[in-house]
This record gives sequence, structure tokens and C-alpha cells, in this order.
Amino acid sequence: MEPVKLILFDLDDTLVHFDDYWSQSLKEAFRQHPATRDLDAEALFEVVWNHNAVFQAKYHQMEITL
Repeated sequence: MEPVKLILFDLDDTLVHFDDYWSQSLKEAFRQHPATRDLDAEALFEVVWNHNAVFQAKYHQMEITL
């Protein structure tokens, strides 16, 4: 195995636009993970996305914190 030469942290879409690959990556993770691979990845993504929207709104309204 090659030694690690670089660890890159991209905070808040500074270097890579997160939205370009987020949904496809998460759906693929659902398809491969033992806990979710027998579920419909598209339907699961929609549920997660809808719940995320609720918590994101609460975060922006300062009702919750990270």
C-alpha cells in the first residue's frame, strides 16, 4: 500500500461543489451497505433528503446546532 501523501479537507464546497455528486454517492452507498442494500435506494434517498431539509431549516433558523 502506498503511504498517504495528502489529506484534503473541503469545508463548505470550497474546492469541490458538493451538490454535483452527493445524491449519486449516497444512493450508491445505500446500494452497497449491508444495512440498506435490500432497500430501494431511490426511495430511501427521498426519505433521507426530506428529513435533512427539516433539520437544515431548523439549523438555519438557529433552532438546533450541529
